[in-house]
Amino acid sequence: VRTPAPVDSANIAPEPGEDYTIPGPRQYPPARVSPSSIEGLGKVLEQIPIGSRMTLGGKAEPIQLGEVLHTFFAADRSDFRHQDRLSIAESILSRWGIPDALKPMEMIAASDALLNWISKRWPGAELHREWPIWQRLADGSMLAGQADLVVIADDGFVVIDHKALPGNHEQVVGHAKGYAGQLTAYGEAIAKATEKNCIGLFIHMPISGQALSLTRIED
Repeated sequence: VRTPAPVDSANIAPEPGEDYTIPGPRQYPPARVSPSSIEGLGKVLEQIPIGSRMTLGGKAEPIQLGEVLHTFFAADRSDFRHQDRLSIAESILSRWGIPDALKPMEMIAASDALLNWISKRWPGAELHREWPIWQRLADGSMLAGQADLVVIADDGFVVIDHKALPGNHEQVVGHAKGYAGQLTAYGEAIAKATEKNCIGLFIHMPISGQALSLTRIED
């Protein structure tokens, strides 16, 4: 009777579950990322006066002012009847419970100033208000947000973000620098989707009547 040769233990398949190792804690990237949460310090390249300073009244919070102005700039069109534009501004102020915070006439003037500046700087450009932004990032997260205003010109596109920030010259510039990460994220996502060059990132400050051109300072 022959005795079987011993089997090499290295060739024996492990039993199911025998080689299982309990994993330790692990940090996963978030499923969704908002552009507004992306940090990044910026540098103001250009500070452009485009309109008059707005009058603030009542006791509105900055978030309320921002929502009112964002909504109005998204809905307003320069070719609407003047009375219709007044009604839109008044109804938005009323819905947010701050009817005396801003003057409807000044809201219309701020919208006109913005559109006039755009038409002179990028004649014939297409305007996309509240443009949805979606981009799968390298770590698997989904960048999801809305760009306030995207201007598509012949030589590329411009991202404009409205910020309802009161304050003096130094305060406004200081606030604007902190939004470079957000605007850069918008610019990179739009560039990838459209295969166009980003030729400008701007913060629109309607309360102080100006626009600021930004660039992100590399980390």
